Amino acid sequence: MKPLKIGVVSLFPEAFVFLKDKEKSGLVGRAFDEGKVELHTADLRQFGEGKHQVVDDMPYGGGDGMVLKPAPLKAAIDDLTSKMKSTYKNTRIVFMTPAGKLWTQSRAENWAEEVASSGESLILVCGRYAGFDQRLIDYYGGSEISIGPFILNGGELPALCVIESLTRLIPGVLGNSESALKDSFSKGTGGKLESPSYTRPQDWEGVQVPEVLTRGNHKAVERYRKEVSEKRTAEWREETKKSLFPS
Repeated sequence: MKPLKIGVVSLFPEAFVFLKDKEKSGLVGRAFDEGKVELHTADLRQFGEGKHQVVDDMPYGGGDGMVLKPAPLKAAIDDLTSKMKSTYKNTRIVFMTPAGKLWTQSRAENWAEEVASSGESLILVCGRYAGFDQRLIDYYGGSEISIGPFILNGGELPALCVIESLTRLIPGVLGNSESALKDSFSKGTGGKLESPSYTRPQDWEGVQVPEVLTRGNHKAVERYRKEVSEKRTAEWREETKKSLFPS
C-alpha cells in the first residue's frame, strides 16, 4: 500500500513537527514512523518577495488586515509538489478557510477512500491575516475546507485536524480495525453519536453506572445503547442547527 502523501504550506511549519514523533503523537506518529503517511512542509516565508521576504499586502478596496499574496503561495505549492514527486493532475490542493465546506467525519471517510483509490497527494494551504488572494484559489480550482463557523488566527490547527482525521482512517493505523467503523458520526454508526461510556468504579461520587450495563444482557445493552445514541444525536443536531443558524 502506497503511503498517503500530505504537504502543508504554512508560515509556521514547526506546528507540524510533533506529528512525526510517535512518542508525542501516539498512533498518528506511529503511522508516520511506519511509512503509512508522508508529511512535507513548506515555510511560506522562504518564498516571500524581496530581501524582506514579503508574503502579504494591503487589500484592494480597503479594509482591515493584510492579504497573502498569490505569487509566494504558488511558489511554495510548486516546491511541495516537486518534493512530493507529484503533479498537479494527481494532487488535491486544499485551502483552509472559514468559507470552506464543513469538515465532517463523512467527508473525511470519503476523502480517505478517494485518495486511497486514486493515489492522490494532498497539499493543505494554511491562511493567515485576512486570508488568501482569491485568484490563487480560483487558479487551482482548489477545495476549501473549514472546521467550523468560528475564526482562528491561521489555518494550522484546522490542517492538523484534517491530517489526524484522515490518518486514523488508514488501514492498520488504529489498533482495532473495527474502531473507525464504530466512531461517532461514522458510516458504521449511521452518522450518529455513540452512547456515553462508563468504566470502574461502578459507584463514583454517589453516581451509579446505568444498571443495564452491569447485568451482562448483551441484547438489552445493545438496545439501550441504540436508544441513547438516537436521543443524544437528535439533541446534538437540534443544538447544532440553532448554533449554525441563530434566529
